[in-house]
Amino acid sequence: MRASLPGSLLTAKPLLRNRVYCLQVLGAMGCALLPVLLQGQFQFIDRGLSYYLLWTVLLTALWVRWQLAVGWCLPAILPGFFYVGYVVSERDEIGYNEVSSILNTTVGEVLGFVSIPRIALTLAVVLAAFAILSWALCSQWLRCRSATPIRVKAVILYWLMAGCAMGYFATGSSWNKQQMYPVNVVSEGYRFISEVQYAKYMHSRLNYTYAGPDASRCPPALTAVMVIGESARAASWSLYGYGRPTNPEVAASLGRSGGCGVVFRDALSAGRLTMNSVPSMLATTPAADFQNYCAQPSVIGVFRAAGYRTAVLSSQVRASEFWDGSVNLMLNDAASIEKLARDEQLPGALRRWLGHDAQARQLAVVHLFGSHYVYSERYPASFNWFHGGNELVDSYDNSIAFTDHVLAGLMAQLAALPTPGLLFYTSDHGENLNDFGDGNIQHACREFTRYEIEVPLLFYANRAFAAAYPQRLRAMQACATRPVSHDNISQTLLGLAGLADPAVYQPLRDLSSERFVAQPRFLIRNLRESVAEAELRATPHCRRVAAAGR
Repeated sequence: MRASLPGSLLTAKPLLRNRVYCLQVLGAMGCALLPVLLQGQFQFIDRGLSYYLLWTVLLTALWVRWQLAVGWCLPAILPGFFYVGYVVSERDEIGYNEVSSILNTTVGEVLGFVSIPRIALTLAVVLAAFAILSWALCSQWLRCRSATPIRVKAVILYWLMAGCAMGYFATGSSWNKQQMYPVNVVSEGYRFISEVQYAKYMHSRLNYTYAGPDASRCPPALTAVMVIGESARAASWSLYGYGRPTNPEVAASLGRSGGCGVVFRDALSAGRLTMNSVPSMLATTPAADFQNYCAQPSVIGVFRAAGYRTAVLSSQVRASEFWDGSVNLMLNDAASIEKLARDEQLPGALRRWLGHDAQARQLAVVHLFGSHYVYSERYPASFNWFHGGNELVDSYDNSIAFTDHVLAGLMAQLAALPTPGLLFYTSDHGENLNDFGDGNIQHACREFTRYEIEVPLLFYANRAFAAAYPQRLRAMQACATRPVSHDNISQTLLGLAGLADPAVYQPLRDLSSERFVAQPRFLIRNLRESVAEAELRATPHCRRVAAAGR
């Protein structure tokens, strides 16, 4: 069979043509497995060079033995180039968080991520490098096979080395094998999907029955609103000392409340990914034991089982294009869910919900789109306030100011109630704005930073609540400077509602309880593993410093 080789090679000896073909395949396989080489270079795994060489030889041996066309290598090269681009630009490995984020995202979020200048430039370089390599390496050789049949003795060296590679791989450490590209992408993806399915299975088996004090008596009337923000960091809130006036309306609402609000000065999220942090707010399981979050009822489930009217009002997009993940697993515990297009519609939606079929005891969870990237798309033109020369920071601050406006609107709905009402607000996680000059934007791209984990946490009560439960309010105000986290939100809501079911209620984490004791804080790495705050604070980007804007 005549191969598509340059004329000079067509006249060469068959052995030479075989060698050229083998070198082509070897070069293509080397490019396809570049991520393995980088894993060793950046010390993500040990013995990376050994794995790179042996995998390259193994795949080359198989390719040459079956004399497959070189062009079929290209589908394996392109993802390898993207992998390399990510590792080089982010200085971080693609592991569980990255793979799970890809599987648990939408097309819109992907487009928002790749529109970041750093990522867009990396993407352009990757595509250009891939195009040049495809042309230089293959050109018209793309369709080429070996010019003559390759006998077994011609590739015996390949097969010997392939056998060594297989033996090395079989006896290597399990951790290295699981973390090595491309095995890591497949194994971490399988792990995430398995965990999501396991969580759904465990949650579906819950048969919770409220077994605490009589909910109709403690208190007899209460409207609770839990507001979940998006990508809002404490360092960019004027309530936390930021130089720009990003919280004028909430500050005014707290001022008009006559001391019925609390700004918690030292609050941490429980994670830096929505799929971890939002469930941590809704779960009755603490972050240190988050692997069991699906085996206990959510705070929404407890309120509903106790006879509360429950609802979710959300302007968030669907968590995934493919399935409902950990976030919706818990939000779906509500009796009703209303989806809205934009954050500015949420105060009106809450007003309608409060006015229609209102009951004495009710809980609403309001989920904002907040400051999700792209920031400039999160607020109307009327909130284009800040123009300091840094478009990234300006647009982010504008989005925070608009969240402030929405929050003030939600507070106004509670202020108008004649019965006790309260509101909790916190963000799922914070955000990076290239604060260290390393190009780190958004969240969960590199190591933990304080801008990702230090979040605003606010409590607001109307005058009817303050008059009925002054002791509870004083207890919360006493915790304003104490270390708190997402772990405290569900437990405080249960305490304020008097839903002290011993199966789920933990008074030591209830900010309104006299038994409250500040607990060690943990942050969730993924759906099963947690890390202590002390370990994170030891890293330079998580250490508290005066420049943090606190």
